[in-house]
Amino acid sequence: MERHNLHAQVFDAVRDPLVVIDGDGAVHAANAAALRLFDLAVAREPGSREHRAGFDLDVAALASMVRSRQRMNGVTLTDRAGRDTGVVVDIDPSVGPPHHALLHFRARTEALARELWTDDAVTTVAHEFRNPLAAIRSALSVIRSGDAGPLTDDQRRFIDTVQRGVGRLSRLVDGYLDLGRLRAGALVVNRDAHDVRRLIVAVTDDLVLCNPDLAARIDVEIDAQAQSAFIDADRLTQVLLNLVYNAARFTPEARRIRLRARPAGREALADPLRVLPFELFGEPKFVCVEVEDEGLGMSADALAHVFDRYHAEARDSTTPCAGAHLGLNISRSLVEAQDGSMRMESRLGEGTTATVFVPAAAATARLLSRLRGAEEAVRRLRAARRPVTIALIADDEIRSEGNAPAWWPNEWATNPEGPVASGKHTIAWVMNDGLALLVLARSEMPGVEAAFALGSCRVEDGITFSGALRIAAIGLEESQERRAVRAEPGVEIGAETRAAFARE
Repeated sequence: MERHNLHAQVFDAVRDPLVVIDGDGAVHAANAAALRLFDLAVAREPGSREHRAGFDLDVAALASMVRSRQRMNGVTLTDRAGRDTGVVVDIDPSVGPPHHALLHFRARTEALARELWTDDAVTTVAHEFRNPLAAIRSALSVIRSGDAGPLTDDQRRFIDTVQRGVGRLSRLVDGYLDLGRLRAGALVVNRDAHDVRRLIVAVTDDLVLCNPDLAARIDVEIDAQAQSAFIDADRLTQVLLNLVYNAARFTPEARRIRLRARPAGREALADPLRVLPFELFGEPKFVCVEVEDEGLGMSADALAHVFDRYHAEARDSTTPCAGAHLGLNISRSLVEAQDGSMRMESRLGEGTTATVFVPAAAATARLLSRLRGAEEAVRRLRAARRPVTIALIADDEIRSEGNAPAWWPNEWATNPEGPVASGKHTIAWVMNDGLALLVLARSEMPGVEAAFALGSCRVEDGITFSGALRIAAIGLEESQERRAVRAEPGVEIGAETRAAFARE
C-alpha cells in the first residue's frame, strides 16, 4: 500500500473530526468525520489541494488563531452568529506546512451529531404535518362561512377557537421546520406595542373554551402598570399557551394555577448585566408574566435540564402523553429572540413557576440588543486573541435614530445586527441620544480623547464585559467633569476637531 494512501486511511479512521486549515481560513484537508459532521465542501477538480468550509462555524476566528502560531487546547467553538456550538477544538500549528494548523474537534461532537440528526427527524415529521393542517384550515373556513350549513353562535365561537389553534399549530410546525435558525438565534419576530391585558385574556379565554374545567382553577392577576409590551403577540401567545398547558398537565384537579403580569426592572437581567451603567443608558423596563402551579414540581436534576431538547423529565414517567421535549426549548428561544428572558423555579411536590420577561418598550429592546451585541463582539475578539477596548463617547450629534454623525469614520461598523464583517476594527452602537458604545480591536484610540468626552477600558484577562463597561462609564463621567471645568459657557467641540478625529 502506498504511504500516501495509508496516511489517508489512518486520517479517515479517526472518529473525531480533523481539519487542516491555513491562516486565511482555507481548508486543505479534512477526514471523513469532519466531512460528515460539518458538511465540508470538497473540491472536485483533479489535483486540487484546497477545500472551502461549508459549515457554520466562525472560520474567521479559527483562522486568526491559526495565524497566532500558538498551540491551544479546549477552545470553545462558536458559529457565525457567535453562539456556543457545544464543540471544543485543539489547535496544533506543528502539523502540516508552514502557516497551517491541525484542528481536532472533540468532546461533545457525538452528542451534537445525535442532536442534529434528531432535529432532522423532527423537521421531516413536521413537514408531513403541513398538508393535513392546510386541509383542516380550509375545511374550517368553509364551515365558518356557513356554506356547509347554518351555525349557532356557540358553534361559531368553537370554530373560531379551533381556527386560532390550527393557526398557532401551523406556526409551531414552521418553528420545527426552522430549528436550525432557532439554534443560530436568527428567528424573525414581528414586534410592536401590544396590550398585555388583552393578550392574557385572549390566552385564558381560548384555554377555558376548550377546557371548561380550567375555568375554576386559573387565577389571573394583571398589575395596572403592566399595560403594554414590545413583543411579537403570536410568539408570546404560543409561549404562554405552552406554559399554561404544562401547568395544567402536571397539576392535580383540586389545585390552582396562577397567571400574573407585573412591571419589572433590572431583576429581569442576568446578574452580570444588572450592574451596567444604566444611569447613562436609561433604565430598562420589562413586563413580567408568571405562570405558577401547585403541581408535581420537579427535582433539582430535572430542573437543570428543563430547557434541553429531547431530555425526558422524571415526572414524565407518570404521563402517558409525554412529547419530544421541544416546547420549553422553543419557548425560551422565542422569548430570547424578543430580547427577553425565561426562568423556571420548582420544588418537587410543591409546584413550578415559569417566569417570562419581555421588554415593555422598543427603547428597552433596542438597548438590550445592542448591549448583547457589544458583549458578543468582545467575547469573539478575545477568543481570537486580539486586543479589545471598550469605550463610551458622548457627543450631541449622536442620535439613537437616523444616520451616523458626519464625523463618524467610514470604517466603523455601526449598529450591526449580525456578525460584523471582517476588516471592521471598530464597532459602534448608539445607546441613546448623545451616547455611543464602541468595541475596538486595538489598544489605543489616537485623537479621540481630544475630540470628545470619552471613557474607555482595555478588556484584560480577568475583566468582565460588565466590569469594563463600568470602568468606561466612570472614565466618561470624569472626562465630562474635566471638560466642564475647562470649557467656557456655550463653547462646543468644533467641526474641525471632529474632522481631525475622523482622519485619524
